[in-house]
Amino acid sequence: MEIVDRYLKPNFFQENNQAEFRIPKNKIYSNSIYLEHLGFTAATADNVLYNKLTGALGCIKSAVLIDNGVEIDSCKNCGGFTGFKNKLGKPKRIVNKVNHETSSRTGQILRSGVATNKTITSQIVGSFDTQVIGPDASTSHDGLVNLSFFFPILNQLPSVDTNLFTDLRVRLEFTADKFDLFSIQDKTTSQKIPVMRLQEIEDPKIAASMAIKSGNVPWLAYEHDRYVMEANAGTTAGFEQTTSVRLNGIRNKSIGRVLIQKGYVTTSDEKTGNDYGNFASRSLFKEKIQVRVNGANLFAEGGLGGRADNATCMDIMAVCADAWGDYTLIPYEGEHGCGVGVFQAAPANLEISTYVDNVRLNKGAYIGFHVQGKANDFFIEHKRTCVTGDVNSKAYNSAGSASLDALSCNVYFEVKKNLMVSNGKYVVQYV
Repeated sequence: MEIVDRYLKPNFFQENNQAEFRIPKNKIYSNSIYLEHLGFTAATADNVLYNKLTGALGCIKSAVLIDNGVEIDSCKNCGGFTGFKNKLGKPKRIVNKVNHETSSRTGQILRSGVATNKTITSQIVGSFDTQVIGPDASTSHDGLVNLSFFFPILNQLPSVDTNLFTDLRVRLEFTADKFDLFSIQDKTTSQKIPVMRLQEIEDPKIAASMAIKSGNVPWLAYEHDRYVMEANAGTTAGFEQTTSVRLNGIRNKSIGRVLIQKGYVTTSDEKTGNDYGNFASRSLFKEKIQVRVNGANLFAEGGLGGRADNATCMDIMAVCADAWGDYTLIPYEGEHGCGVGVFQAAPANLEISTYVDNVRLNKGAYIGFHVQGKANDFFIEHKRTCVTGDVNSKAYNSAGSASLDALSCNVYFEVKKNLMVSNGKYVVQYV
């Protein structure tokens, strides 16, 4: 046999918390490393439970590849980043389900199909295909994750040569909050113990040709920072809140792309119907953002966004797609207070029904952009506007609550790193 599958149990496992795998020394493996048997099982059901946006990927909160205590590559607080990356590429399944109950309303403009009396006539449903990264709650199979999703260096390495490393390990932190994992929170669950699958190169000639002896391995790593938009104290419509923050963790590094994902500080604010938990990104009313890199504004004319027509601004979406590529938005998903409900001129008059719990709207408002340069100083000015009465009420889990509640803004930076190998030794450097 030239290539043999090797399975590793974790050297350390703590349910709902952490696991660590130690990769054996003096071996050469392919760069495809998988985690299997991921998932959380409900005591009252046989199926394995996953987040509907991220599949098995959502079980992992942070992943770190370390050698002798030194971090090589990582993806930290990665739930929001995972949710966005799952939307990249070709469109997912988007359908319009029609309920033949008719509405007796008159004189209203429907953006979809719920009348003022909350009689549903149609609903737009988005279904993200998580089968490619792990099954959803409708199946009983165990989740499978390729670790290159979290460690981009694996895609650049010719092999994982543990002759080069002293004590190579994969350290995982799990997302155990039920609000992030699945939409039914009243079940007692237990976490499956994951297994790592490696492919060992046993043939001596092939192994010798794949060994890493010298050279440079460049890759684009991801680093994370965070800032908080404090709860909006405004009590009247039109109160504008500004959050100004300087992020120091990224200073003196070469930055490529940036992604900002906005979730609730208090997870329970997800309320009902939290199919995505905090893995998606909240839509804010009259959201506006300006970024200054090395003292210069990144966006012209005062920044992106700021429109008053109850929609997340198209310029924010356009710049995000320009940086990261095409990504899927369910119709109305990026709009504040729109979607399954009646659209009226006054935001406070918008109505939403409990059917919104099933269609997962208002959770796709990401902010992404290019920097492409070294950042000696990185400053963000982020604005949102208060809406009277908190549009649609938190009880329906709509975008309205995001206009008032404290939000955690996760910032993911793409940075350039390089693995320099010489005479059987290596050094990891920022480029």
